[in-house]
Amino acid sequence: MKNNYTLLLLLAAIICLGIQCKKDDDSYAKELAKLPPYTKKGYNTFGCLINGKAFPQNSEGYHQTQWYYYNGDLFINYSTQFNTFDVNQSITIRTNKIHAEGTFLIDPVLGEDQFTVITGGEDRFYSSILFQNPLERRAAITITRLDSINHIISGTFAFKARAIQSDKEVSVEQGRFDLFYQ
Repeated sequence: MKNNYTLLLLLAAIICLGIQCKKDDDSYAKELAKLPPYTKKGYNTFGCLINGKAFPQNSEGYHQTQWYYYNGDLFINYSTQFNTFDVNQSITIRTNKIHAEGTFLIDPVLGEDQFTVITGGEDRFYSSILFQNPLERRAAITITRLDSINHIISGTFAFKARAIQSDKEVSVEQGRFDLFYQ
């Protein structure tokens, strides 16, 4: 009888774990569906997951996007403000190492590269010398289209960032951009 009871508890635990994983997968898929599609046509789109949540969250509020590409120097900043009571949320990517299509693992150097996230309030996260291990602070950028004739740069990105004031970290993944530059 004891074995049947133990077996029943074990089976119930496995079923509960399976349900929880399914819910997490569904939540991740829903957030991923909020991002713009991967494109390479200069549609001026941008999006990513920050700690598993879509950024930007929705089209409401004020959205400001700034970007440029010139001679290997890529700068992208996307900021949102939903109302006068909410604080800005933003993400910034800046590097001077993009000269061709391909995948680049960039070890951010202070003054040259910037991968930052502002999630609201006083939380500002930086991917730089705040990580002791160089592998943790690397940013990955894949340029899928770099077209100097039509002025289009498209790609994907992912990185981790850490707060100066604390040990809090954010994970940026599934990032994508498709930009027309002047």
